[in-house]
Amino acid sequence: MRILPSINIRGASILVVLLLNFMPASWAGAASWVTNAPLPDPVYYTTATVLQDGRVLVAGGYDGAHYSANAEVYDPASDVWTPTAPMLAGRYKHTATLLPDGKVLVAGGDNQAYYFNTSEIYDPAAGQWSPAATLNAARNNFVSALLTNGNLLITGGQGPSGFLAESEIYTSSNITMDVASPIVPIRPPTNGFQFTFTNTPDVSFLVYRSASLSVPAGGWTIIGGPTEVSPGVYEFTDSSGLIGSRQFYRIRAP
Repeated sequence: MRILPSINIRGASILVVLLLNFMPASWAGAASWVTNAPLPDPVYYTTATVLQDGRVLVAGGYDGAHYSANAEVYDPASDVWTPTAPMLAGRYKHTATLLPDGKVLVAGGDNQAYYFNTSEIYDPAAGQWSPAATLNAARNNFVSALLTNGNLLITGGQGPSGFLAESEIYTSSNITMDVASPIVPIRPPTNGFQFTFTNTPDVSFLVYRSASLSVPAGGWTIIGGPTEVSPGVYEFTDSSGLIGSRQFYRIRAP
């Protein structure tokens, strides 16, 4: 039985995402800027977020006359900008963060009339925005960081009463969780694995498998649901016959 690292969290799950950039040696000394297709509308204090499929979401900003709710998606493969659904509120000086489930959380900002304590989520698959949890403190010009447990930290910025030191963390029961780093099954024929997890009451999970973390969430293979063998201790098996192969596992609420 392979015992996975203990994971004790609240909510459905978490995904840890690692991005690596490599520059071939042949590029050394040959750096340059190349003009590409311009944004449909000029804006500043906007945000740009790389989506899981490599496209880029640009949302909001100020065009000199309006606080924009417009959103565009750039495809670097075709060098084309495509309009998508506008945000629920025009804003600038906000943040936009790619969540582990592939969606984008936009939070805070302002429109000169007032500071926003609202947030909203963009679903690239549907091309739509939906409301998200309200911030505890309205703010703009703050910073955000995706934590290794899949939650989002925001801190600092400016609000109605001045500069802010307050921090807060966004959590979501829909975030996905990687329950381990690469795993080599070591107990044929059952290939059993065990992990600890603080489950949300009445929430069920499925176990997914992939040979690579670069595979989009929708491309992972479902291998079944974990069994709670004792309070907070879960077990699943992978009988695919991939003995000795490098595999990744995650659990996710259906």
